[in-house]
This record gives sequence, structure tokens and C-alpha cells, in this order.
Amino acid sequence: SQVNVAPDAAVGVAFWDTFCASGGSSGSLPFVIGDLPEFIEKESNSSLNTAHAIELPVTVNGQIHGERDLDYYAVQLQTDDVIYGEVLARRLGSKLEPTITIFDALGKQQNYQEDTLGDDPLFAFRPSAAGTYFIQIGNVSFHGSTSHVYRMNLTRKPVAPYVFPIGAPAGVATKFSFIRISRPSL
Repeated sequence: SQVNVAPDAAVGVAFWDTFCASGGSSGSLPFVIGDLPEFIEKESNSSLNTAHAIELPVTVNGQIHGERDLDYYAVQLQTDDVIYGEVLARRLGSKLEPTITIFDALGKQQNYQEDTLGDDPLFAFRPSAAGTYFIQIGNVSFHGSTSHVYRMNLTRKPVAPYVFPIGAPAGVATKFSFIRISRPSL
């Protein structure tokens, strides 16, 4: 199928259904309209050597399919860069329970700041040196299928997943604080 998204479509999650002549329906399924360039994963990107090179900002659309499938993405970073990532999987009805790992060009695992929205990771990473870094996405159970899909938004803009307080009385001006993943230190 092909979908044409109107240039003035609202950014966010829209829902769609499919129907057949006998009355069957797919049920309401999410479709995300984003504001970043889109990249669609192609196999094989299951190792550091076959990682897809991507440029920020970007939304990566991927799928963990098969036993022990891992997806790798390569990004070029400078010492002062900070990248922020958000994986959308469980919040979109995917069976994927995503895991994130970041490696340097030598394959050494890197430290990064991580939080979650439900089972979906949010992360911030600041490299210790300029170079190529690899973001790995996997599944907690190491199993995948056609329904283990994800979207990963990568930007240099901070992510603010929380607000406090989380509510206020109607008609009363209330001051809110947006809480973001902070810039990780080295």
C-alpha cells in the first residue's frame, strides 16, 4: 500500500483500520506522522560492520525479525555533540521490548544516560572523542517477528518526557516544570 500524508497533517499518532467485504476489520492501528526525515532499515545491518550510516536529525523505522536479530546504526559525532534518542515500540502496540547499547568504533560499550516511557527507552549520549559511534537496538528476549517494529527519533534537541505537577485544577493558573534528560557529563 501507499499512503500520502498531507503536508499540513498534524504531527503525532493517527489511527487507521482496514476492512474487507465480509465485514472483518484489522482493528484500530497506530500510524505515526513525524516531523523528522525518515529512514527505513534494510537487512542486513546486524553487526558493526554492516551498520546503516545515518545523519541527525532522523527517525529510523526498523524491525527486529528472527532469533537474535540486532540492528546497528552508525553516527558521526564530535566531542561536544550530545544526541538524544527516543524509541517508540510498546507505546505503538509493538511486541518489541527494546534495548539500546552504544559502542565506539572499536566496539567498546559506551556509557549514556537512559530513562524510559513505559518499556520504551529514552537516552542521551555525549561522546568522549570525535568519531563514529554505533547505536544497537535489540529485544529483551532476543526473539523477533514481523510485529517487533520500532521507530527511533534521534536529534540534538533535549527530550522532556515529564512534567511536574502532572495536573492542575480547571481555571487556575499553574506553574509547570518540564523535566528533561540532562546533558550527560563525561
